[in-house]
Amino acid sequence: MKTALVTGCSSGFGKGIVAGLLADGWTVIATMRAAGRRADLLSAEAETYGDRLLIRELDIVDASQRKALAVEFSHLDLLVNNAGFGVMGAIEDLSEEQLRRQFEVNFFGTVFLTREFLPALRVSKGKVLMISSILGRQSFPMSGAYCASKFALEGLSESLAYELSPHGVQVCLVEPGGFRTSMADNTVWGEKTADPASPYAVQNANMKRMREKMMSRPGVAPGAVVRLIVKLARKNKIPRRALVGKDAFGMNAFASLLPDRVVSFLYTRLYDKLLAKAPA
Repeated sequence: MKTALVTGCSSGFGKGIVAGLLADGWTVIATMRAAGRRADLLSAEAETYGDRLLIRELDIVDASQRKALAVEFSHLDLLVNNAGFGVMGAIEDLSEEQLRRQFEVNFFGTVFLTREFLPALRVSKGKVLMISSILGRQSFPMSGAYCASKFALEGLSESLAYELSPHGVQVCLVEPGGFRTSMADNTVWGEKTADPASPYAVQNANMKRMREKMMSRPGVAPGAVVRLIVKLARKNKIPRRALVGKDAFGMNAFASLLPDRVVSFLYTRLYDKLLAKAPA
């Protein structure tokens, strides 16, 4: 029986990925912060799958926890790097601590955890699935910190895929579009985004208003992402990148088919209209 480790299982796509892999016959190590207090989030899965579900504490930025996990689980066939969060707001409105924290979680924590498990994955000739975002390919205003962390993850993962190919380990960047998950509830806003004196006050207000409007709609359930992860886990050969979601495919096609200057011009006009104009 094959074993998978999934990070960030208390929110976002993580819980669904755990359930999907368990249903597909995997033994799953589900990790999350404060696991002792939050293990009940996976109580239904624990009751159904028994000892095939192992819940462990992991704050992805904690080096000692990363190392202890790698020592405990010396065999691994699949690593799903799902843990992450988003910092919103203009770069000038973010504190240095917020910007660094964004990278500590979304980039450095993910990279260092992956390094811990590479020896085991080389032995099993396993797979690494990095949950990135379409915003790891194309950036969006007022979310530069989040986009930058995903851009960094994409660059490193592509390099890692080439490095690990001779060792039989495959790496895939999963790039979802917008899905309705609890990750939206964990969004952090820059320290100065509520300050009316901020040069970006109008943009911040419009961004918050736009997100509130989007959150009031039903949204797209994350099932497609879970199904893709299970499919990739099964496959003998996986791609370097995998888009998921109509908006992700649409944004990628738009940027791929048109010259950069045209894409830049059109996005600038769109974002100016959506964010830069004061409400009437």
